[in-house]
This record gives sequence, structure tokens and C-alpha cells, in this order.
Amino acid sequence: MGLLSYFFGSGEVPFTPETDIPPLAKKVILITGANSGLGKQSALEVAKHSPALIWLASRSLDKAHDAAVEIRAEVADAHIKALELDLASLDSSVPNGRLDILMLNAGIMLTPPAHLGHALLTHLLTPLLIQTAEKHVDADVRVVVLTSDGHAFAPAKGINFDTLKSDQNDMYSVDKYGQSRLANILFAREMALRNQLWAAAGAKREDLVGGEYFVPVGKVGPASKFNRDAELAGKLWDWTFKQLKPWTK
Repeated sequence: MGLLSYFFGSGEVPFTPETDIPPLAKKVILITGANSGLGKQSALEVAKHSPALIWLASRSLDKAHDAAVEIRAEVADAHIKALELDLASLDSSVPNGRLDILMLNAGIMLTPPAHLGHALLTHLLTPLLIQTAEKHVDADVRVVVLTSDGHAFAPAKGINFDTLKSDQNDMYSVDKYGQSRLANILFAREMALRNQLWAAAGAKREDLVGGEYFVPVGKVGPASKFNRDAELAGKLWDWTFKQLKPWTK
């Protein structure tokens, strides 16, 4: 099971979604934040390659339905289902059956329970991802965590755990944004140790590195002060699942 973090900017590997994404027949894909922006565009692009099902996850079921209608206007035979999924709530339901690609796309600040929502969703879907990998010979299961080069603006400690359960009003917005994007990278890296388009569907398996941070398109991103800090990644992981304990028993 591949696990990657990915962000959008300049890159080196030639990648054209229309021609470089292989057929996705039988694949089931879930995309968070899929009612607009990068999530919706990702759904549109993979829909052109005939996956069995795309789950459009959004806080608003109506907006997810609207996005599905717009995608079907361009890809008439797209198999799409809207899924109400509020990452600020730890009580959202998740699908079952089969899941080949989980794209954690929703852009959220690292403030409880937002980060915890993505972490819990991944935790709840991990058995299904593993089951898919084990039961289907055609499976190439991947989890993709969207991030950005904004991780470079993380605060001096990388992540301020002491105030992480608060609104962190003593921090500048840019610091909180950098902290959230750094958390995306560290979460992906730590998950790979413990268990958007190129990474999710266009890349060949042999070109991927589990838990790595990629910049567009398909190039391993540069190291920063914290994005390869194994100790900090482990600390974030432990903090996260300590908070999620009531939901993961």
C-alpha cells in the first residue's frame, strides 16, 4: 500500500492526466474536499479513466451532489456517489466494500478536531484499504495526503503541542498554516512506517516511495528543518491517536 504526500507547484516529470493515467476499471476512489477546487478537478480527471466508483466527500451533501452533476456533464458515464463527510466532526460515517485510492485533499488548518478528522478517517478506512490490497489481484492501493510548500512556514518548534488543543490565538495565521501543512507530511511519513493525480493514479508503482513528500510532478521534495524529523513525526502520531482514543477502541 503506497502512502504519499503531494503538493502543487513546479516540477520535472512530464505528466498529462488524459494520457498518463492508466485505465482505472474496478478501482474505487474516495476524495475529501471534492465539491470544489483541486478535489473536484481531481475527481473529474480520474472520472475520465472509468473507475468503478468515485466517492465525492464533502461537508455539504448538496454541494457534493452539485459537483457530481457538473462532472457528469463532462463525463456522462462517470460512476459517482456523494458522501457527507465533515472533517470537523469525529462522528462522520465512512463507506465500505472496496477502496483503492484515498485522497486526503481537504485543505484544513491543524486545529482540533480538523487534523484529527483526517487522521480518524484514515484510521477507519485502513482495514478496508488492506482488505482491498489482499483480496484483489488488480489492486494498487494508495493513500495520498495533499500538502504544500507552506510547511516551510511552520513555527520554531515545528508543531506547538502545548497549545494544539486550543485556537492558538497567540500564533500568526501563517504559522498555523505552516504547522498544518507540516503535519500533513509528518502524518503520511509516520503512517508509512507503521503499517493528487500523479501520485494517486498516474505514477507507476516502482516510481513511488512510501511516506515520501513529492513536488509536482513526481519529484521528491526538498528537505526542510522538520519535514524529515522522525522524532517529531512520531510525537505527532502519538498525540493524534491519544486524542482519538475514544473513537478507536
